[in-house]
Amino acid sequence: MVSIMATNELAPRPSPAEARTALEGAAGARRAVQDLPWPAWLLVVNALGLGLLGLSPLAASGDAPGALAPFLVGGAIAAANVLVGMRLGAPWAVPSSRGFRVAFAVAWTLSLGTMLLALALGPAWPVFAGAAATTLVAAVAMGLQRRGAR
Repeated sequence: MVSIMATNELAPRPSPAEARTALEGAAGARRAVQDLPWPAWLLVVNALGLGLLGLSPLAASGDAPGALAPFLVGGAIAAANVLVGMRLGAPWAVPSSRGFRVAFAVAWTLSLGTMLLALALGPAWPVFAGAAATTLVAAVAMGLQRRGAR
């Protein structure tokens, strides 16, 4: 009995055409979930959150609660996205729009660069300019996601 279960002889084998059709259907369903529009409030949370993430090292003044600020901001952004993704049916789906992906990668890079500037310079104008640029690029990314989902 174990050998039959291990070889899966009881389950019918699909033909290559049936398997291809099933895989195309799965790919279409995945793409449909990726192209769902995100709620507008989440787009704003993501854009502002990335800008705030760049400024979060400024809260760290040597004390333990301030040093946790980057982790708290990043965790809040991730939690909001996962919760909305769960409501949409796919908590880990990333939009398929190439423009969104590129702009979002640039926004994350700017946010990390701003964090490094904040650690090196403290509260200086380049840090705030980096946070503003991060928020602007993230807003463009979110707009591209919204436009690509229509």
